[in-house]
Amino acid sequence: MMITSLNKKGYNAYTISIPSLDDLQTIFRLAAPVFIMMMAKVAFYALIIYFATNMGTHTAAAHQVMIQTYCMCTVWGEPLSQTAQSFMPELLYGINKNLPKARMLLKSLVIIGASLGLILGIVGTSVPWLFPNIFTSDRKVIHEMHKVLAPYFVALAVTPATHSLEGTLLDFNG
Repeated sequence: MMITSLNKKGYNAYTISIPSLDDLQTIFRLAAPVFIMMMAKVAFYALIIYFATNMGTHTAAAHQVMIQTYCMCTVWGEPLSQTAQSFMPELLYGINKNLPKARMLLKSLVIIGASLGLILGIVGTSVPWLFPNIFTSDRKVIHEMHKVLAPYFVALAVTPATHSLEGTLLDFNG
């Protein structure tokens, strides 16, 4: 459907062209911050998984439960990043540049992120703390899960606010 639509507008959607050096530099300049950020996240998670799996079966099982519940909770903050990436460029660099509105948007996103983070931290930490049997009945795995509840809460609480900041920082690089 997209190819048909492009062809109707006068474009040849089947054309393949090799980008020029200037085009590649522009693409690299725009994509490099996101690429570096994503690679750093992947490397960090890989490092966490490496250390958790080297600490024994019970620790690896607890890690699996906690990382999966963490991932379920952190997606709630992603719309804040998308909002910042959608609206900040216009407010920072667009025709209708408005730095006070950009500051107000950033402040609103961080406040929403902090509030959402507190809720996610409480709910996300309460489930493995109060209802660990949903995931496992093994006492050693539950003990390992409970050992990391404090840093787990902090990680959940700050993630939504950092998503909004991350989205804004990506705009400053663009």
